[in-house]
Amino acid sequence: MNYFFGALAVLSGVALVYLVAQRRFLLVGGAAGLGVIALAWMLLAKNTAGYRPSPRIDVLADSRPKEEAFDGYVSSNTCRSCHPGEYNTWHATFHRTMTQVATRESVRAEDFEGRVFKDGGLAFALERRGDEVWTKIWPANQATPVEADVHERRIVMTTGSHNYQAYWLDGDYVAAERPDDRKVTIFPFVYLLDEKQWVPREDAFLTAPYSNLNSLHSGNWNTTCLNCHSTHGAPQTVVSDAIMTTRAAEFGISCEACHGPGEAHVAANRNPLRRYAVRRQVAAGKPDPTIVNPAHLGKDLSAAVCARCHALTGGYHDTPDNPYPLHGYAFRPGQKFEDTFVRTRLVDWQTNPALQAELAKNPQIIRDRYWPDGMIRVAGREYNGLLETKCFQNGDMSCLSCHKMHESDADPRPLPEWADDQLAPGMQTNAACLQCHKTFAGDAALAAHTHHPVASAASNCYNCHMPHTTFGLLKAIRSHTIDKPSVTASLATGRPNACNQCHLDKSLGWTAQTLNQWYGTPVPELNADERTIAASVLWTLKGDAGQRALMAWSFGWAEARRASGDDWMGVYLSFLLEDSYAAVRLVARKSLRQYPGFESLPAYPFPADMKSRAFDLWTRQHPAGLASGTGPLLLEKNGTFNLEPAVRLMKARDLTPINLQE
Repeated sequence: MNYFFGALAVLSGVALVYLVAQRRFLLVGGAAGLGVIALAWMLLAKNTAGYRPSPRIDVLADSRPKEEAFDGYVSSNTCRSCHPGEYNTWHATFHRTMTQVATRESVRAEDFEGRVFKDGGLAFALERRGDEVWTKIWPANQATPVEADVHERRIVMTTGSHNYQAYWLDGDYVAAERPDDRKVTIFPFVYLLDEKQWVPREDAFLTAPYSNLNSLHSGNWNTTCLNCHSTHGAPQTVVSDAIMTTRAAEFGISCEACHGPGEAHVAANRNPLRRYAVRRQVAAGKPDPTIVNPAHLGKDLSAAVCARCHALTGGYHDTPDNPYPLHGYAFRPGQKFEDTFVRTRLVDWQTNPALQAELAKNPQIIRDRYWPDGMIRVAGREYNGLLETKCFQNGDMSCLSCHKMHESDADPRPLPEWADDQLAPGMQTNAACLQCHKTFAGDAALAAHTHHPVASAASNCYNCHMPHTTFGLLKAIRSHTIDKPSVTASLATGRPNACNQCHLDKSLGWTAQTLNQWYGTPVPELNADERTIAASVLWTLKGDAGQRALMAWSFGWAEARRASGDDWMGVYLSFLLEDSYAAVRLVARKSLRQYPGFESLPAYPFPADMKSRAFDLWTRQHPAGLASGTGPLLLEKNGTFNLEPAVRLMKARDLTPINLQE
């Protein structure tokens, strides 16, 4: 029907142009032409306002959280009818695919037909049935499953499509299904997309061995994950969590997650005359009051929109008329973050009585989230990093200073390239910082500041002031606290500084002396190891699991390999292949497989002799040893360890359990 009225409007417009051209409009076609056009546009407006495509037939809808419009939310399909360009760019993002209904297309995992997965005393076998994926579950101690003990569950949702993908089953693993219960339970293995490999869910996170994340599986999406992996999620948990009638306005992070509920906006703009007036108003810099545009908010409120998902919080402010277990968070775009959430900078933990009480029960909270000086150390919490940044505290910097949620028509990058980080044009370069720091705009000024060639990685502002010191998704990610390299900070916190994360072959002493010569930075007191042994070696051998994970990634970072030479790194990567933390082993293997000759290393789970295989391969590649002196690297010229200091450092390793809360 809409196509008919659209065609009618177009044809009437063409007729009008023809009549005017023939100078017969006023005499012949005036009244009739205007009448036809008015009728066409009125009918078109009536039939397209609030337009939604016909709902698809979804056989999974009764066995998973429900996706429906409520509380003024109308879905991205409604936005699409008037904003097709914005819809198309959003559709290309990983925000959209945070959660998807499980279909043949959305389930990206491979290599599971005929394979048996075992976890927590249960065995699982996945199989495709048409457009669906099902799993059979039975006791793992049965070599051949007994039919009476086999339970079947469908995969009904997926989470993630960038680094790895998790899968959700309808109901508990083996408990009987109950009517009206929309609880989902995570499949205990996730699929690494780049590596095309299955790993236990626990191994995809930096968690202490035997931390047993299985305890969080049943109903975890309904009560927790939906907050950042869907739009306007409502747990709707009743009867003491026994029944979950969970629903969300939309799976994934859609238009209304950033712009707020759109029902009033749609209703107001059914009138085409208002739409025309509003477009002129917006072009003049005056926002449409019926919808939120984060670009028109101040830095605090616009950052709060992103913080809704990209922040660590200390809980939320519940209200009797809007209890979270039933209705979800009360936050809407355009509101203050603190009105809904308990903010958690490190200083908040130290001053907020409620947070102090929580911290007293679990002191590990701080270590699992922050470096000791309060800088965030876990991925996905960029808002916490922004809060510690002077550019935000004292200036106008916000998330939108660098990121752009819709790719512009003028952006020459392919959609997938832009969607990777959703950076605005040029913001992947020094142009991001030069928006404010214009004194470094020229090549001469830049080289004088960085003491490196203009075209080098060390003249990229990001590499020095936003180093890769947060960890998550099995990789190191740039800190969103803009800071400067500091050996003093590394000594106080254990956090790698930008210089030593690039110059992996250099000691903290070398960095301290260099920063002193270039910038007059005071040289802190250093012990013998810190003066003479490469900082990367110290963090690899005696650091905590978080430091070791960052080193496992850094040894595979192309910029560091160029700056440090990489003929020695295989030794330390092979060493990390036997780390007690599975995530460290996985990252080390990924880095090592970038080296020629190491591509064929076994996949997870690693064989017991994985380290020796890698070390032997490295030795064969360097039969004459290393060509240059390797004192800071604790390697002899033949490539063997200088055993005495290596063993001594290993004995001093920080064994405090780490469970980074991504």
